[in-house]
Amino acid sequence: MAYRQFGIAVALMIALGLAFYPALWLPRRQRAMVFWVFLAAVLLLPLIILPRAKLLRLLAAVMAAMMGLRLYDRDRSARRGFRPAWRVYAVSIANPFAIVLRRALAEPRPAATSDALAAILGLSAGAAAICLMVGIFRIDWASHSVLPEHCSKSVGLFLVVQFLLNGLAAASRLLGIPATDFAGPFYLARTPAEFWRFYNRPVGQFLNEYLFTPLGGPRHVVSATLLTFAFSGVMHEYLFDLPARRILGTQMAFFLIQGLAVTATLRIRPPGWAVAPAILLTFAFNLLTARLFLAAMNAVVPFYVTRPAG
Repeated sequence: MAYRQFGIAVALMIALGLAFYPALWLPRRQRAMVFWVFLAAVLLLPLIILPRAKLLRLLAAVMAAMMGLRLYDRDRSARRGFRPAWRVYAVSIANPFAIVLRRALAEPRPAATSDALAAILGLSAGAAAICLMVGIFRIDWASHSVLPEHCSKSVGLFLVVQFLLNGLAAASRLLGIPATDFAGPFYLARTPAEFWRFYNRPVGQFLNEYLFTPLGGPRHVVSATLLTFAFSGVMHEYLFDLPARRILGTQMAFFLIQGLAVTATLRIRPPGWAVAPAILLTFAFNLLTARLFLAAMNAVVPFYVTRPAG
Protein backbone atom coordinates (compact mmCIF):
# COMPACT_ATOMS: atom_id res chain seq x y z
CA MET A 1 0.00 0.00 0.00
CA ALA A 2 2.73 2.51 0.99
CA TYR A 3 4.72 1.84 -2.20
CA ARG A 4 1.60 2.43 -4.27
CA GLN A 5 0.97 5.69 -2.43
CA PHE A 6 4.59 6.71 -3.02
CA GLY A 7 4.22 6.00 -6.74
CA ILE A 8 1.00 8.01 -6.88
CA ALA A 9 2.62 10.94 -5.04
CA VAL A 10 5.62 11.01 -7.40
CA ALA A 11 3.41 10.67 -10.48
CA LEU A 12 1.23 13.57 -9.31
CA MET A 13 4.31 15.72 -8.64
CA ILE A 14 5.57 15.15 -12.17
CA ALA A 15 2.10 15.74 -13.60
CA LEU A 16 1.85 19.06 -11.76
CA GLY A 17 5.32 20.01 -12.94
CA LEU A 18 4.39 19.31 -16.55
CA ALA A 19 1.01 21.02 -16.19
CA PHE A 20 2.77 24.23 -15.14
CA TYR A 21 4.27 24.69 -18.63
CA PRO A 22 1.31 26.60 -20.17
CA ALA A 23 1.41 28.99 -17.20
CA LEU A 24 4.77 30.32 -18.46
CA TRP A 25 2.81 32.38 -20.99
CA LEU A 26 0.35 33.82 -18.46
CA PRO A 27 0.69 37.40 -17.19
CA ARG A 28 2.98 37.68 -14.17
CA ARG A 29 0.26 37.92 -11.50
CA GLN A 30 -1.80 35.02 -12.83
CA ARG A 31 1.31 32.87 -13.24
CA ALA A 32 2.31 33.62 -9.63
CA MET A 33 -1.12 32.50 -8.42
CA VAL A 34 -0.82 29.24 -10.38
CA PHE A 35 2.70 28.73 -9.01
CA TRP A 36 1.65 29.08 -5.35
CA VAL A 37 -1.29 26.72 -5.81
CA PHE A 38 0.92 24.14 -7.53
CA LEU A 39 3.68 24.56 -4.93
CA ALA A 40 1.28 23.97 -2.04
CA ALA A 41 -0.12 20.87 -3.75
CA VAL A 42 3.37 19.47 -4.44
CA LEU A 43 4.60 20.02 -0.87
CA LEU A 44 1.51 18.36 0.61
CA LEU A 45 1.65 15.26 -1.61
CA PRO A 46 4.03 13.28 0.67
CA LEU A 47 1.23 13.28 3.26
CA ILE A 48 -0.76 10.76 1.22
CA ILE A 49 1.86 8.15 2.15
CA LEU A 50 1.15 6.14 5.29
CA PRO A 51 2.81 7.74 8.36
CA ARG A 52 4.57 4.48 9.25
CA ALA A 53 6.39 4.48 5.87
CA LYS A 54 8.85 7.11 7.10
CA LEU A 55 11.59 6.45 4.54
CA LEU A 56 9.15 6.69 1.63
CA ARG A 57 7.77 9.92 3.08
CA LEU A 58 11.33 11.27 3.29
CA LEU A 59 12.07 10.36 -0.33
CA ALA A 60 8.78 11.90 -1.44
CA ALA A 61 9.51 15.06 0.57
CA VAL A 62 12.93 15.38 -1.11
CA MET A 63 11.31 15.03 -4.53
CA ALA A 64 8.60 17.53 -3.58
CA ALA A 65 11.14 20.11 -2.38
CA MET A 66 13.21 19.74 -5.55
CA MET A 67 10.07 20.06 -7.68
CA GLY A 68 9.19 23.22 -5.79
CA LEU A 69 12.62 24.73 -6.51
CA ARG A 70 12.33 23.84 -10.20
CA LEU A 71 8.86 25.38 -10.48
CA TYR A 72 10.10 28.55 -8.80
CA ASP A 73 12.99 28.74 -11.24
CA ARG A 74 10.71 28.23 -14.26
CA ASP A 75 8.36 30.95 -12.97
CA ARG A 76 11.17 33.43 -12.33
CA SER A 77 12.85 32.60 -15.64
CA ALA A 78 9.60 33.34 -17.49
CA ARG A 79 9.67 36.83 -15.96
CA ARG A 80 12.98 37.33 -17.77
CA GLY A 81 11.55 36.07 -21.03
CA PHE A 82 13.11 32.59 -20.87
CA ARG A 83 10.53 29.99 -21.88
CA PRO A 84 12.18 26.74 -22.99
CA ALA A 85 10.79 24.52 -25.71
CA TRP A 86 8.38 21.86 -24.47
CA ARG A 87 10.84 19.00 -24.92
CA VAL A 88 13.55 20.80 -22.93
CA TYR A 89 11.05 21.72 -20.22
CA ALA A 90 9.56 18.23 -19.99
CA VAL A 91 12.96 16.54 -19.75
CA SER A 92 14.11 18.98 -17.06
CA ILE A 93 11.07 18.99 -14.80
CA ALA A 94 12.08 15.84 -12.89
CA ASN A 95 15.83 16.27 -13.43
CA PRO A 96 17.67 16.60 -10.08
CA PHE A 97 20.73 18.01 -11.87
CA ALA A 98 18.93 20.94 -13.56
CA ILE A 99 17.35 23.04 -10.82
CA VAL A 100 18.19 26.37 -12.47
CA LEU A 101 17.55 25.36 -16.05
CA ARG A 102 19.28 28.33 -17.69
CA ARG A 103 22.47 27.57 -15.77
CA ALA A 104 22.36 23.87 -16.60
CA LEU A 105 21.87 24.62 -20.31
CA ALA A 106 24.67 27.21 -20.33
CA GLU A 107 27.31 25.01 -18.72
CA PRO A 108 30.03 23.82 -21.12
CA ARG A 109 29.36 20.20 -21.94
CA PRO A 110 32.38 17.89 -21.53
CA ALA A 111 33.44 15.70 -24.42
CA ALA A 112 31.45 12.48 -24.76
CA THR A 113 34.55 10.43 -23.94
CA SER A 114 35.09 12.43 -20.74
CA ASP A 115 31.46 11.97 -19.70
CA ALA A 116 31.60 8.26 -20.53
CA LEU A 117 34.70 7.83 -18.36
CA ALA A 118 33.15 9.95 -15.57
CA ALA A 119 29.96 7.89 -15.72
CA ILE A 120 31.81 4.56 -15.60
CA LEU A 121 34.13 5.62 -12.79
CA GLY A 122 31.43 7.45 -10.82
CA LEU A 123 28.85 4.68 -11.01
CA SER A 124 31.45 2.00 -10.28
CA ALA A 125 32.89 3.89 -7.32
CA GLY A 126 29.35 4.71 -6.16
CA ALA A 127 28.38 1.04 -6.28
CA ALA A 128 31.52 0.17 -4.33
CA ALA A 129 30.67 2.87 -1.76
CA ILE A 130 27.15 1.41 -1.39
CA CYS A 131 28.67 -2.04 -0.78
CA LEU A 132 30.98 -0.44 1.78
CA MET A 133 27.97 1.14 3.51
CA VAL A 134 26.20 -2.23 3.61
CA GLY A 135 29.27 -3.72 5.27
CA ILE A 136 29.48 -0.83 7.74
CA PHE A 137 25.83 -1.26 8.73
CA ARG A 138 26.37 -4.98 9.32
CA ILE A 139 28.93 -4.27 12.03
CA ASP A 140 27.70 -4.77 15.59
CA TRP A 141 28.10 -1.14 16.61
CA ALA A 142 26.34 -1.70 19.93
CA SER A 143 29.62 -3.03 21.29
CA HIS A 144 31.46 0.14 20.22
CA SER A 145 31.17 3.78 21.20
CA VAL A 146 29.15 6.27 19.16
CA LEU A 147 32.24 8.02 17.72
CA PRO A 148 33.61 5.22 15.49
CA GLU A 149 30.08 4.36 14.35
CA HIS A 150 29.33 7.97 13.42
CA CYS A 151 32.67 8.47 11.65
CA SER A 152 32.41 5.24 9.66
CA LYS A 153 28.84 5.80 8.54
CA SER A 154 29.41 9.48 7.75
CA VAL A 155 32.49 8.82 5.62
CA GLY A 156 30.69 5.99 3.82
CA LEU A 157 27.76 8.31 3.09
CA PHE A 158 30.13 11.04 1.86
CA LEU A 159 31.66 8.57 -0.59
CA VAL A 160 28.25 7.48 -1.95
CA VAL A 161 27.20 11.10 -2.47
CA GLN A 162 30.47 12.16 -4.08
CA PHE A 163 30.80 9.37 -6.62
CA LEU A 164 27.31 8.02 -7.35
CA LEU A 165 25.60 11.36 -8.00
CA ASN A 166 28.38 12.70 -10.21
CA GLY A 167 28.29 9.43 -12.16
CA LEU A 168 24.55 9.79 -12.67
CA ALA A 169 25.00 13.40 -13.85
CA ALA A 170 27.60 12.32 -16.41
CA ALA A 171 25.33 9.47 -17.58
CA SER A 172 22.48 11.97 -17.98
CA ARG A 173 24.60 14.17 -20.25
CA LEU A 174 25.46 11.14 -22.37
CA LEU A 175 21.72 10.68 -22.91
CA GLY A 176 21.39 14.29 -24.02
CA ILE A 177 19.87 15.50 -20.73
CA PRO A 178 21.37 18.76 -19.37
CA ALA A 179 22.98 18.01 -16.02
CA THR A 180 25.22 19.90 -13.62
CA ASP A 181 27.67 17.74 -11.68
CA PHE A 182 26.38 17.30 -8.15
CA ALA A 183 29.64 18.16 -6.44
CA GLY A 184 33.27 19.03 -6.83
CA PRO A 185 35.93 17.41 -4.61
CA PHE A 186 34.30 18.58 -1.38
CA TYR A 187 36.37 16.13 0.70
CA LEU A 188 39.41 18.28 -0.25
CA ALA A 189 37.78 21.57 0.79
CA ARG A 190 40.16 23.82 2.72
CA THR A 191 37.43 25.79 4.51
CA PRO A 192 33.68 25.42 5.19
CA ALA A 193 33.09 28.19 2.63
CA GLU A 194 34.96 26.21 -0.02
CA PHE A 195 33.08 23.05 0.95
CA TRP A 196 29.74 24.68 0.16
CA ARG A 197 31.06 26.00 -3.14
CA PHE A 198 31.76 22.38 -4.10
CA TYR A 199 28.77 20.61 -2.53
CA ASN A 200 25.33 20.17 -4.13
CA ARG A 201 26.00 22.53 -7.02
CA PRO A 202 22.48 22.31 -8.57
CA VAL A 203 20.82 23.56 -5.37
CA GLY A 204 23.76 25.91 -4.76
CA GLN A 205 23.04 27.59 -8.09
CA PHE A 206 19.42 28.09 -7.02
CA LEU A 207 20.38 29.56 -3.64
CA ASN A 208 22.93 31.89 -5.21
CA GLU A 209 20.54 33.02 -7.95
CA TYR A 210 17.39 33.53 -5.91
CA LEU A 211 18.54 34.15 -2.34
CA PHE A 212 22.18 35.12 -1.84
CA THR A 213 22.40 37.61 -4.72
CA PRO A 214 18.98 39.28 -4.20
CA LEU A 215 19.77 39.59 -0.47
CA GLY A 216 22.81 41.71 -1.26
CA GLY A 217 25.44 39.11 -2.13
CA PRO A 218 28.98 40.51 -1.73
CA ARG A 219 27.65 43.90 -0.53
CA HIS A 220 25.95 42.36 2.52
CA VAL A 221 27.81 39.09 2.65
CA VAL A 222 27.19 38.22 6.31
CA SER A 223 23.42 38.73 6.33
CA ALA A 224 23.00 37.24 2.83
CA THR A 225 24.98 34.13 3.79
CA LEU A 226 23.18 33.58 7.09
CA LEU A 227 19.72 34.09 5.59
CA THR A 228 20.56 31.72 2.74
CA PHE A 229 21.63 29.02 5.20
CA ALA A 230 18.54 29.72 7.32
CA PHE A 231 16.36 29.06 4.26
CA SER A 232 18.25 25.82 3.66
CA GLY A 233 17.63 24.90 7.29
CA VAL A 234 13.89 25.49 6.92
CA MET A 235 13.81 23.43 3.74
CA HIS A 236 15.64 20.53 5.39
CA GLU A 237 13.37 20.72 8.43
CA TYR A 238 10.47 20.15 6.03
CA LEU A 239 12.25 17.11 4.56
CA PHE A 240 12.78 15.39 7.91
CA ASP A 241 10.04 16.80 10.13
CA LEU A 242 7.33 15.63 7.74
CA PRO A 243 8.19 11.89 8.00
CA ALA A 244 9.23 12.22 11.67
CA ARG A 245 5.87 13.93 12.38
CA ARG A 246 7.46 16.38 14.81
CA ILE A 247 9.74 19.40 14.73
CA LEU A 248 13.27 18.10 15.15
CA GLY A 249 15.27 21.33 15.00
CA THR A 250 18.58 19.60 14.29
CA GLN A 251 18.57 20.56 10.61
CA MET A 252 18.14 24.25 11.44
CA ALA A 253 20.91 23.99 14.03
CA PHE A 254 23.19 22.26 11.50
CA PHE A 255 22.69 24.86 8.78
CA LEU A 256 22.99 27.84 11.13
CA ILE A 257 26.29 26.49 12.47
CA GLN A 258 27.49 25.87 8.92
CA GLY A 259 26.34 29.37 7.91
CA LEU A 260 28.37 30.92 10.71
CA ALA A 261 31.41 28.84 9.72
CA VAL A 262 31.02 29.83 6.06
CA THR A 263 30.71 33.51 7.00
CA ALA A 264 33.88 33.27 9.09
CA THR A 265 35.90 31.60 6.31
CA LEU A 266 34.61 33.33 3.15
CA ARG A 267 37.86 35.24 2.57
CA ILE A 268 40.29 32.69 3.97
CA ARG A 269 42.66 31.15 1.43
CA PRO A 270 45.18 28.91 3.23
CA PRO A 271 48.71 29.15 1.75
CA GLY A 272 50.58 26.15 0.41
CA TRP A 273 52.06 24.93 3.69
CA ALA A 274 48.69 25.22 5.45
CA VAL A 275 46.56 23.41 2.86
CA ALA A 276 46.84 19.91 4.38
CA PRO A 277 45.99 21.01 7.96
CA ALA A 278 43.15 23.18 6.63
CA ILE A 279 41.67 20.22 4.74
CA LEU A 280 41.89 18.03 7.83
CA LEU A 281 40.31 20.70 10.06
CA THR A 282 37.48 21.30 7.58
CA PHE A 283 36.85 17.57 7.24
CA ALA A 284 36.83 17.17 11.04
CA PHE A 285 34.42 20.12 11.42
CA ASN A 286 32.05 18.64 8.82
CA LEU A 287 32.30 15.22 10.44
CA LEU A 288 31.47 16.71 13.84
CA THR A 289 28.52 18.81 12.66
CA ALA A 290 27.20 15.95 10.52
CA ARG A 291 26.06 14.42 13.81
CA LEU A 292 23.30 17.03 13.88
CA PHE A 293 22.31 16.36 10.28
CA LEU A 294 22.25 12.60 10.76
CA ALA A 295 20.30 12.88 14.01
CA ALA A 296 17.37 13.92 11.83
CA MET A 297 18.01 10.96 9.56
CA ASN A 298 18.01 8.72 12.62
CA ALA A 299 14.56 10.05 13.57
CA VAL A 300 13.24 8.70 10.25
CA VAL A 301 15.23 5.50 9.79
CA PRO A 302 17.52 3.69 12.29
CA PHE A 303 20.84 5.18 11.10
CA TYR A 304 22.56 4.63 14.46
CA VAL A 305 22.18 1.56 16.63
CA THR A 306 20.19 1.89 19.84
CA ARG A 307 22.36 1.61 22.92
CA PRO A 308 21.06 0.80 26.40
CA ALA A 309 20.70 3.82 28.65
CA GLY A 310 23.56 4.29 31.04
